[in-house]
Amino acid sequence: MEAYSLFDMNVGEMVGSSTVYLVIITALLCIVNSIVKKTPLPPGPWNFPVVGSLPWLSINSPHKTLYNMAKTYGNAFYLKFGSIPTLVLNEYQTIHDALVDKSEDFSGRPDLFSFEYASEGKSMSFTGCNRRFWKLHRRLAEKSLKTVMESTLNLASEEARNLAEMFTDNTLDPREQVLWSMAKVKYTLCYGNYKKNLDHFHKMINAVLKVLELHNTGNFLNFIPLARTIFKKRERELKETCDKMMDMTKISEEKHLAEYNRDKIEDAMDALIKIGIDEGRSPLERDRILHTVQDFIGAGLDITYISINWCLQYMAKYPNFQKLVQDEIDQVLEGRPVTPLDQPSMPKTMSFIYEVLRHACVVPFALPHSTVRDTTLQGYRIPKDTFVLVNLFSMTRDIKVFPEPEVFNPNRFIDNGNLNADVLNRFIPCGIGRRRCVGEKLGKTELFLYVVNILQKLNVNQVSEINSTPIFGLVQKPKPFQLNFASRK
Repeated sequence: MEAYSLFDMNVGEMVGSSTVYLVIITALLCIVNSIVKKTPLPPGPWNFPVVGSLPWLSINSPHKTLYNMAKTYGNAFYLKFGSIPTLVLNEYQTIHDALVDKSEDFSGRPDLFSFEYASEGKSMSFTGCNRRFWKLHRRLAEKSLKTVMESTLNLASEEARNLAEMFTDNTLDPREQVLWSMAKVKYTLCYGNYKKNLDHFHKMINAVLKVLELHNTGNFLNFIPLARTIFKKRERELKETCDKMMDMTKISEEKHLAEYNRDKIEDAMDALIKIGIDEGRSPLERDRILHTVQDFIGAGLDITYISINWCLQYMAKYPNFQKLVQDEIDQVLEGRPVTPLDQPSMPKTMSFIYEVLRHACVVPFALPHSTVRDTTLQGYRIPKDTFVLVNLFSMTRDIKVFPEPEVFNPNRFIDNGNLNADVLNRFIPCGIGRRRCVGEKLGKTELFLYVVNILQKLNVNQVSEINSTPIFGLVQKPKPFQLNFASRK
């Protein structure tokens, strides 16, 4: 029998065969497309015109409302924030399935106008992973932080000791002092020693705080287009404040470029110039490299100083756990100053910090994600460009991981005298996957240094009953409270 191949066909046969192949392929694509279309969208509540599901949400605790909705609709459900179709993710496994197992599919950032105002639209945090050079940008940010990590933590320890000295034998609301103490650390990390440019320092920090205030309740203008017409003043205020921050950053950028010395790296901007411009020959544009410090000072300041305030409140509210931490501090340090290297030797201190972050749920939602392509999750169809809201609060209340979740109990993070790795692996206060907070290690270590330096010298006492109900925001703040700081000597 003779061998037969495509090359033995005449033109007519080839055209006929191609037509057959085309029909088969088209039929297969139709079948696949039909199957995909039959795959259901996740369930969810009924939506109102214009405002979507917003009327169903509690203004003061939407994270709790969404967690309770998951009990009806499942841990991945659909609703609308205004006009924007939104996938809400609850509890660790569902969040992991999306952000780790399908990290590429869920790696985008939604196109929100407020994101474009940050760093002239060149922010690492607000840019989707699918955008050109994002991975290089993140790697550059990580390297620059690592370069100045030691000096930043040394300053954090110094400022924590100064704060403890200021608090000694005083009764006060510590929130403002903690804010400006951490502001000195974050400004110096980004722009250089705050003492050398006090005017720039105060103007920059006040601008950062204003931007955070405008964002902190969640910018509803992103979700209801009509609201942007009605509340033009609020949008204009956000843009003008972001522009003001950017102008001040550019002044510092030009100064750093003019005075740059590759042998004298003093802050993150110096490190960015060295790694990204001088040595790195990075394909990233210069502005995108240097504007990275705005990511550091924005999220870094807000989350860290608020977390310190929560720790102070919980120290006073739970004196038995405060005493356990102080006993560990005394035993391990024996009167010497604390260092970052002491963290592994102090599991009770670390478990206290982790439990504060869990119980207070300092950050109830991760920065929103979006899907970069059509995908599926847990049997549901998720279209491209879906807005994805990750409810971190739900993870902190998962009874399978945290029995009696409303009880404050640092011991849940301890196993046979050491930190419980299984519990820690399912505790993700800084997010998970490729969008995990780039400053997570720095922030946790700063928090550790402040807690230890204060409790090494002071007993923190309630003045009156503390109300631990937070003020809701993208970062949840404690309400005003008074503490007494008594010297341990």
